[in-house]
Amino acid sequence: VSWETSVADRPVKTVADVKLAVTKYLDFCRSARVGIFRRKSFFAFRDFLLVKKGLQPRTVSKKIGWLRLVIQQLEDDETLASNPARSIKIPAKRHAPRSRIPFGTEELQRLFASPVYLDGLRPLSGRGEAAYWIPAISLYSGMRIEEIAQLQICHLKEAEGVLHFHITEEGGGHVKTASAERRVPVHPALIEAGLLHYRESLVDDPSSYLFPLLLTDCFGKRSGNFSKFFSRYLRRTVGIT
Repeated sequence: VSWETSVADRPVKTVADVKLAVTKYLDFCRSARVGIFRRKSFFAFRDFLLVKKGLQPRTVSKKIGWLRLVIQQLEDDETLASNPARSIKIPAKRHAPRSRIPFGTEELQRLFASPVYLDGLRPLSGRGEAAYWIPAISLYSGMRIEEIAQLQICHLKEAEGVLHFHITEEGGGHVKTASAERRVPVHPALIEAGLLHYRESLVDDPSSYLFPLLLTDCFGKRSGNFSKFFSRYLRRTVGIT
């Protein structure tokens, strides 16, 4: 609680991740019968995640990092004399496999020859035209899925003759870092596919979302539920596992 309230407006997702890491650590300490604030307990928890759970070093590092932040707040509040989670190193795996594999040409061809693109299929969980446009915009722009999901009509604009997406926090949007606020040119293929006609079909309100049927998840992310739909669509309909 002390950590959560020490900074105003912490992202809901971050708070949830930290609470989950703390819960898992406390469960481990109870099951292993080790002290919560013992330095060797954090090493044991690290090894448990790496060996028993088989998590990637990057994932374990993140979880230990969350614990370190919470314990550091206890030290700052003078509840603890020192932070036993400080400087817990995570050994890297040699030749660790890539956690994210990019789409190959053949997979992209299968995706864009699937029912959403060839047969006009609009699954309910795909939230209307979002099922069509979000993967297409992602392909031709490299934008993050949340950046696309939170686009408003006013964020599709023209400057100096260049049509572009304006990635900004204006209008209630969120960007991952300050440098992530930028303008991304709209690829001609998206215009050919009818992006401007789609925009004209929407309610004439610049502050309306480009994909108004998307629903925010419990963490306030407009892309959260769509990501789940897209993963299912890839596996079950397109056959990409």
